[in-house]
Amino acid sequence: MSGWIFFGVKLLHLLAMALWVGGPVIAVVGVRKRFAAGGAVATATVEQLLAVTPVFIAAALTTVLSGAALIHLSGGIARVAPRILIGAALVVPIFAIGGGLNRRALLGLRDHFAAGGDGASAERLIARFILAHNLEQALRVTVLALMVLPF
Repeated sequence: MSGWIFFGVKLLHLLAMALWVGGPVIAVVGVRKRFAAGGAVATATVEQLLAVTPVFIAAALTTVLSGAALIHLSGGIARVAPRILIGAALVVPIFAIGGGLNRRALLGLRDHFAAGGDGASAERLIARFILAHNLEQALRVTVLALMVLPF
């Protein structure tokens, strides 16, 4: 195996993970206030979040695939630390939360604001979105810690 190939895959993995972990944090800064404003501001916020989501999904898939490639290049599953495998397994619930909770909450918010609803009446959906985002983020940070910290 070429050291340059391993380095290139690892660099891709780290860059994708940085986008996957950091992007959503930046995307939701001030989101509660913008949703509470209702009207055009809230609608634009939902549309922006829905528009940037594919970028984060692409970063997630790149992270997962490059991680699998790194495991293969390192000699396979048997040669990888258990913490890496645990971290890899924790990726599954991240996708489930994103698709099952987060996306549904965003689509519900989009429909709510498109129908003329205000921020106060959207509080349950806003809380659900923020909870789902925080769960995803907690799992992402846990995965990151498992990958980089030598336990």
